[in-house]
Amino acid sequence: MYIKKIKILILFSFLTLNISACSPLLALEELVKNNKTDVSQISLFITYHIKNNGIAFIKYLKDAGFKDITVIGRPYSTSPQAKAEMEKYCKILTPSSEELESLNIINQVLTPVIENPNKKFVCLDLGGYFSKYFESKKISPKNCLGIVEGTMNGIWFNIYEYTPRVPLLSIASSNIKENVEHYLIAKAIIRNSEYLLINEFQQSFIGKNILVCGYGRIGEKIASLLKRDATIYILDKDPLKLVKAAIDGLKIFQKQDQQNIDIIIGVTGNIVFSEELINLKNNVVLINGSTRQKEFAFSTIKDQIITQENFDGHTTYRLNNNKEIHVLADGFPVNFWRTESTPEFCLDALFSIEFELLIELLRRFNENQSLTPGYYPSEHFFINKERKVATIWLKKYLNIDLAI
Repeated sequence: MYIKKIKILILFSFLTLNISACSPLLALEELVKNNKTDVSQISLFITYHIKNNGIAFIKYLKDAGFKDITVIGRPYSTSPQAKAEMEKYCKILTPSSEELESLNIINQVLTPVIENPNKKFVCLDLGGYFSKYFESKKISPKNCLGIVEGTMNGIWFNIYEYTPRVPLLSIASSNIKENVEHYLIAKAIIRNSEYLLINEFQQSFIGKNILVCGYGRIGEKIASLLKRDATIYILDKDPLKLVKAAIDGLKIFQKQDQQNIDIIIGVTGNIVFSEELINLKNNVVLINGSTRQKEFAFSTIKDQIITQENFDGHTTYRLNNNKEIHVLADGFPVNFWRTESTPEFCLDALFSIEFELLIELLRRFNENQSLTPGYYPSEHFFINKERKVATIWLKKYLNIDLAI
């Protein structure tokens, strides 16, 4: 009888968590409700994914008082259905990859506001586009209160040698992101990749020699999740990360290993293979897990490509050396392939800390305590805000009240 009661209690707790998780952004809702900072006169520019799990975030930003919101969508992760719904709360631009990477779209939206010194603005960035734009123009707009950066790809500079031209508050290596998003992104990359491998090639990761390019936060988690079923090789330009990979029991990729690799997963955010593509194993499968359509530069071997055939879930390149290379999801980030990458209740923690840092920029401006240009990682400068968000999240989703 006692055992049955325990089972029932566990089941009830599980159901309670799932019911709560279905409610959108409970932690952010609490923060918005209690926010006392006036944001109505501030323009907000965002680079983000136009997906269903981002709609509520934009809605809450509108509810917080932001009247002028412009969202620049990422080309590979824009859902027409989500775009139509999100447009109720903001202006949406959906540029091509070239327009975004060349910063032309950033120039288009920021030039008018920069030229109006009376108009204050803040930026929320996934990918470092705003900070790169300011650097390319060699400008430090006085009416830009700062940037909140959400990804490690946005930290494109050496933080010890370069000072951003505006205050750059980053959650890229925050405790919140480390504990929530990185693991789930790794899971999404593996989940979607294996789905495609099974359906496109009748294969899986089991028994394969897999090369993980980039042993950062996501690459490390991918390797950890896959090493039970496959032989994992690691490629990284940082010898310190390779030492860690070796201690973790993984193989360090050497040039002579090229012909042994069955599957390559790139999570560096940069080009890893270009001319070397022709030396890979026949029928190798390439997977991009980074935020840009990079990792594999087929343009460098275009003279050696005989045919390029696009299938539903992959692209096959046939080379003049009689080899074939298969690229899942046409080289776009596989974790976004026809799905949401991260569930909403987990994103709530990230959205909440991003909101808190946006409010911090505005609060400091209102109190004449604006930050000087520089790099401000959340885990060092705003750890109390991370703890605040974590406390609210625990209460809202797990009914854990740390105040008791």
